Amino acid sequence: MAYKMFLDDERDLASHMVDDPDWIVVRSYSSAVEVFEKHGCPCYISFDHDLGGGKTGFNVAQWIVDCDLDSRGNFIPYDFDFTLHSQNPVGRNNIKMLLDGYLMFRKRRFHPA
Repeated sequence: MAYKMFLDDERDLASHMVDDPDWIVVRSYSSAVEVFEKHGCPCYISFDHDLGGGKTGFNVAQWIVDCDLDSRGNFIPYDFDFTLHSQNPVGRNNIKMLLDGYLMFRKRRFHPA
């Protein structure tokens, strides 16, 4: 199932995204993991960092990276993309560095041209 995830504990989808049935809104780390386990990894995630309740958007990003490593590059879709809508600049940067770095590694390790 190709879908997009909006990860945020407070904000709602932007008006231009509401009518797109491909979006799944997820409010917490545990809900994100449930969606991943049911539907696999989305092709796109819009990340918030601060999710309330202990776990963060960084933890979600780490979960999908770990899952992809465990599956030898077969969890995250090849065309995966993400954006960061978090207002937390440090958290936003941490997620960006993790995913950018991993996706570069992944391309060389699991999907060389």
